[in-house]
Amino acid sequence: MFEAIRYWIGTIGHPDARALGFAAGGLGIERRYRKLAAHWEPHFAHCRALNSWWMRAQSPRLGASPSLAILGAGRLFDVDVALFANHFSQIHLVDADPTAASTWRQIKHRIGNQVSVTSHLCDLTGCLKLWTDYLLSVDLPGSGPAARDRLLSEVARLPETVSTPRNDELNPIFAADAILSTNLLSQLLVFLQHNVEAVLTKRLGRAAAATQDDWVLSLRRPGKALIANHLARLTRLGAQTVLLITDLEYCNYSGTLRFSPSQFQPPPALWNAKQDEWVVTDKSVTTLERIDALYGFDLEGWFEREAPAWQRRLHPPWLWHIAPQGVESRDRGTIHRVAAWEFWRASTP
Repeated sequence: MFEAIRYWIGTIGHPDARALGFAAGGLGIERRYRKLAAHWEPHFAHCRALNSWWMRAQSPRLGASPSLAILGAGRLFDVDVALFANHFSQIHLVDADPTAASTWRQIKHRIGNQVSVTSHLCDLTGCLKLWTDYLLSVDLPGSGPAARDRLLSEVARLPETVSTPRNDELNPIFAADAILSTNLLSQLLVFLQHNVEAVLTKRLGRAAAATQDDWVLSLRRPGKALIANHLARLTRLGAQTVLLITDLEYCNYSGTLRFSPSQFQPPPALWNAKQDEWVVTDKSVTTLERIDALYGFDLEGWFEREAPAWQRRLHPPWLWHIAPQGVESRDRGTIHRVAAWEFWRASTP
């Protein structure tokens, strides 16, 4: 009940955040964190440690009174705010979820005498509402398989069909001296999938979205366009250095496991980078399913082609046991493989 009240109060004046799922997604993360803190905190602690490592390595490249933009700020579980307050004169908190505002007010109260904190509520895709509205308006031949095929073909063509207007209001954010994109990149694709699924269901019924194997394939082109657009914004305005933290892969497993929500236990599968495979460490696991969190987007290739003036460092990937089996689902658990790229302008001394 309390969460529902927060949802409705928090989204007053923000209908898009309600319609596109941003507010529900943010509150869902908060609720799951309270339940799964023992399993989530190692991941968040790793992210905060990377914040510190990044500052030690990159602060000499920043000028006097530098600014920082934190993209995907949310509840700031994965951000060392106190650390950044010691390095920056201005911090921009950026997220699409208006229910994060209470957390941001607390942060402003805590460090507001030390640093200028500005909050921005915006959809960093710049196009998700336009795409969703377009799909809701497409003429379809009835409601059968032909209509579904037509709608999915329009999904695949979204980047070419729907032009995205320039949004110069975002320029001050992306022109910050340093940018932290924290656990956001793969979430852009999660919200894309969520909204396409909602359109399929609304226009053609639940059965149209029940089998994901085919319709998720239609998301690859628009999904990759969202990633490329985000990377371009990170590297083509004023930033001198960027830390990008993102999911790379989801591993779903099933077996007879029953994890405790309050006590950390290692996940039942580990990542073998040399062999590019998951290694099961618990004999009770019977199945593994691998899902590319970035739809096959080649991050390294993009940097080589599109950002040759930037140097970069890939930090070793780590695992986030985001949904231990037996806590949220009796039949399945999920592990995320996460990585961080630190990049900076090569021309910077």
